Amino acid sequence: MTKLVLSVYLVFAVLVGVLSEGTGNTPIHVHLSLTSSAHEMNVVWYTETDANTQAEFGTKAGHYAGKVSNPDGKRSLTYGSGFMHHVILKNLLPDTQYFYRVGDSEAGSWSPEFHFRTRPQGSEAVSDEVSFTALGDMGVFDKAAKMVETLSPLAKTHQIDFAVHVGDLAYAFGNWTKWNTWFTRIENVAAYTPYMVCVGNRDEAEIITERFYMPVDVAVDHDADPSTVDQLNSKTKEKQNFFYSFDYNFIHVVALSIKDDFNPGSEQYTWLEKDLASTKLRMEADTIKWSIVIGHTPMYSSSNGHTGGNKQLRDELESLVYKYNVTFAIWGDDHNYERSYPMYNAVPDIPEQSDPLISKFINPAKPIHLLVGTGGIGLDGWSSETAPNWSAYREISHGFLKFHCTRAMCKGQFISLSDEGITAVRDEFWIIKKPGFLSGSHYYIWLLPLAALLILLVKKNVVSLPSKTKRFL
Repeated sequence: MTKLVLSVYLVFAVLVGVLSEGTGNTPIHVHLSLTSSAHEMNVVWYTETDANTQAEFGTKAGHYAGKVSNPDGKRSLTYGSGFMHHVILKNLLPDTQYFYRVGDSEAGSWSPEFHFRTRPQGSEAVSDEVSFTALGDMGVFDKAAKMVETLSPLAKTHQIDFAVHVGDLAYAFGNWTKWNTWFTRIENVAAYTPYMVCVGNRDEAEIITERFYMPVDVAVDHDADPSTVDQLNSKTKEKQNFFYSFDYNFIHVVALSIKDDFNPGSEQYTWLEKDLASTKLRMEADTIKWSIVIGHTPMYSSSNGHTGGNKQLRDELESLVYKYNVTFAIWGDDHNYERSYPMYNAVPDIPEQSDPLISKFINPAKPIHLLVGTGGIGLDGWSSETAPNWSAYREISHGFLKFHCTRAMCKGQFISLSDEGITAVRDEFWIIKKPGFLSGSHYYIWLLPLAALLILLVKKNVVSLPSKTKRFL
């Protein structure tokens, strides 16, 4: 009888070991994030026990010409147990698929092989397209699992260039088992495409600090001259994962932190204004076409989940978002989907629409606000049956936003996810940029031929100018 009990115990122990999320120094929870360089990629992973921090990568599956080791990239966790590992893959070719694995060569312990695609760069990026997804408020609920199953094929086939998660990642409330489940699931997306997060009110600060590596500040070229680069250095390193920005080709994304002071004079406010001001200059120079702000609590919401949006955030930061020509802002926290018209100070610009199913906005002068706290947690209702005048579309559904952008237009879709895992496009909107007469870089396109024509006419005495002016022609 004793031998039978022992045998059952041993079989049970083996099954537990096989079915566990990871053992010892086996890498799990692999996820990517962008750096400030188009030739780099952050890779982060977790091991239960101590291990070396190494990665191998190459442009052909199973063949790794690149190898990187980072002894300083290992971090012993203060929240939970185990170790986080971090390397930066460098000298990457633009617009190229890379295969990689992470682990410890001495222990012979490696992750499965994953892959990602790098950003286009320089002239190759001029006519390129960018696609990405956005959602918030996921958790480890059944619908959240279906959400990851839906997003995973998009990431693995590189149909999206990056993913944005606007806070409230796991709803763990101090329970490491839930965090373990969330990181294990999200690996199916985040190991294949950069997964960019911002902190939510339900996210422990230690998790954001210890388990992610968001980009350091973008090096901003104020004069559209590569030889003169100014670094946005008005932020401490400790806040790197909480408020940050990054470029992806012609798109600039700014992440805000609701866990940090954002009042005028604060570190975050000062940093944000510098970042947005620099981005506006680059938009005027035509190097950046779309400026996007992401954060957790919305400035505007007609949900009954909270209090109709974060009034303090709106009072302190909406003027910056408007002043510096932010195209749209993406929020979570309230568990609904809602899209505003272009708006500022609760005053919407409502265009005439020829197609009732698709909203088109041409050169909007105000930002569009998007609420998408629909990643998996239970949904909220509305504060009133009638939508406010600024609300263009709203829906109580789980789902995510998918964007497809070129330099001339940006198409957004809210894709709902049913209980059976069936997707459907429920809302579609287009933001279209048409060059304004004598505006931005187009000013010179018009000015130069007009000046040449004027000189020709003066020389032929068709047009007479004051003698002082003729001396310069």
